[in-house]
Amino acid sequence: MQKKKCIVFGATGFLGPHVLRELAGTPCLAVGRQEPAQELSFGASFASADGVATQAGCDLTYGAKAVVFLAAVSSMGEAERDPARAFRLNAEWPAEVASYCSSAEVPFLYVSTDLVFGGRPPSRGQRYTESDTPSPVGVYGESKLRGEQLVMAANPEALIVRLPLLFGGSFGRGLGPEDGLIAAVKAGERPLLFSDEWRTALDVRDAARALVFLSENPERRGTLHVAGEERLTRADLGLRLLIRGGLSEAAARSSVRIATQTDAGLEGKRAKDASLDSGAARALFEGNGLELEVESLVPLSDG
Repeated sequence: MQKKKCIVFGATGFLGPHVLRELAGTPCLAVGRQEPAQELSFGASFASADGVATQAGCDLTYGAKAVVFLAAVSSMGEAERDPARAFRLNAEWPAEVASYCSSAEVPFLYVSTDLVFGGRPPSRGQRYTESDTPSPVGVYGESKLRGEQLVMAANPEALIVRLPLLFGGSFGRGLGPEDGLIAAVKAGERPLLFSDEWRTALDVRDAARALVFLSENPERRGTLHVAGEERLTRADLGLRLLIRGGLSEAAARSSVRIATQTDAGLEGKRAKDASLDSGAARALFEGNGLELEVESLVPLSDG
């Protein structure tokens, strides 16, 4: 009997190849507009589907072991420029796939974002829990929140995983905040890092391992936050990534510009704090032997 496949929608972005690598050695189908480069497919087969078309790729889900939906308009700038496309790909399309999975009794996992928050502070403390009411700032967060709502309406058994800002390597493709930041510094651009924008960033490899674990253990339903343990400003995170990339702390500080959202004229246009509380996920992972953040970033000095 042929083994059931895990289906990954949107496997060519920043996160997708890391998920495919975690699934290497198991039957897997990558679905999207573009086929992953051979070296980044990690043995997965490919099926073409463009989410602009109604019910694109939905028929592929029948008989699947699980569906992990990563496809998205993930650029905040792109979402602002074309809101209709953002809502189509971030909300309507995943809901269509979720509905098919519900009919076929296939576990469905939708990847959302910490940026469904930011318009209001958390109900308690400095981090948002799964029970906090979302308050997105901007089209990207709004479209992902709408995706959550439509997915759950279409498939009450679905799992929504809210991920934070992800960092880490992108297999030389220049994607993600780490590769992009290092490339900008090498080009002498002195990129801007915000000292008043807080996130609970997570290594993309940890996010991939968590998603694969959840897809293979589909008992969890509803919403789950999977995020980093530390709450850092974008400036602190950026400096630590540059240090990991080989710069001294002094060299890292001199190669960037550190400012506030107000300084940059972006007050009210970006979430200042989208820190997630991932206590529930960590308890689940620890109870099943899954460890996150195996490689920690080096702390900064007091200077």
